[in-house]
Amino acid sequence: MREADCDVLIYGNTHEAKIKKIEGKFLVSPGSMTGAFCPFKSETVPSFILIEYKGDAAELTLYVYKFIDG
Repeated sequence: MREADCDVLIYGNTHEAKIKKIEGKFLVSPGSMTGAFCPFKSETVPSFILIEYKGDAAELTLYVYKFIDG
């Protein structure tokens, strides 16, 4: 994140939706839309994150969607 000099870094491979704020910057993992198998978790919930960015106001809104109980 420091090397890329970005405010938001989107990463994968965790199969779990997560949003973390570190040093004023955001790390975002959208999860897995299919609920793909994850070896370190007994059950993976299908999820994705929709990101809305308003450049003129430097505003970021994240919407987390998870498929829970049908």
